[in-house]
Amino acid sequence: YAYGRKVETIVADLAVDADLRRVEQAVATDDSVTLLINNAGVAGLETVADADADTAERMIRVNVIALTRLTRAVLPGLLARNRGGIINIASVVAYGIAVGGIYSGTKAYVANFTEALQKEVAGTNVKVQSVVPGPIRTELWDVSGISLDRINQDWIMSAEDLVDAALAGFAQGETVTAPGLADASELNTYLGARDHFFGSLFSGKPAARYA
Repeated sequence: YAYGRKVETIVADLAVDADLRRVEQAVATDDSVTLLINNAGVAGLETVADADADTAERMIRVNVIALTRLTRAVLPGLLARNRGGIINIASVVAYGIAVGGIYSGTKAYVANFTEALQKEVAGTNVKVQSVVPGPIRTELWDVSGISLDRINQDWIMSAEDLVDAALAGFAQGETVTAPGLADASELNTYLGARDHFFGSLFSGKPAARYA
């Protein structure tokens, strides 16, 4: 109650279905929930061939399935109350050259899922944001068995800086927040080019080069 708020802590492993269902139930039935931050994640840089199958499944369960189910659990209430928000933590690898096919694949899902969700809630007072950070100095790396020494130290941001940037972007109404990107116009250029490319993919006939 230090800040005039009641805090309820739920200890759960989101890779375990029973635990995930407990958290789902809690957020789905609590009308006081106004903001969901999907920050839980599992990292891994292994190639698809070298990845342990159980580790890969755990990564997908936490990064994709849990995020999707928790979003689905809280969204109807937010829409019914016509207020609140969802912040999904993706990654720069969702947009760049794939590093660790499974991990980058899960983060590409988060980015695409979040952008689609933004379109679904358009016209409401529910805000949805995708955050695409580079490597952040947290215990995630130790838990995932990855040494930060393998990563360019100039790329590593503190968790405090990430949080400040993400919340500032959310307050500014950004749909995609890239904390490490100095020139925001680069993101707008990329997204515009991608949307143009997407629009060019639809045709009832094969392109001439395939004739």
